[in-house]
Amino acid sequence: MTTNRQTSEEKLLTRRQLAAFLTEHGFPTGHSTLAKYCSPAINTGPPAECWWGKRPMYHPSRALEWARSRIRPAKDTPTTERAPVATSKKKHADGRVEPREQQRSTAA
Repeated sequence: MTTNRQTSEEKLLTRRQLAAFLTEHGFPTGHSTLAKYCSPAINTGPPAECWWGKRPMYHPSRALEWARSRIRPAKDTPTTERAPVATSKKKHADGRVEPREQQRSTAA
């Protein structure tokens, strides 16, 4: 974790520069992707440190922390317990419908 002094001495980056920086450090990110994440509608982008005119400026170390926080396990990673899956719906004579459940196999 960085200290405030280290963070304040870092060179600030624009969003376009930040996209190139993240890509160089193993997080392939385009400028338009960052723009989308930082838009008010989504608002999950890296934290802006300050503004220079209309441009948000970012600390590289805080942006790397943000990128690392977005890492998630692969979908094919085996888990120990899996929830039952609704496979089809069972229709009763009186019109009621309920899902049938089937347990996923845990064999890997």
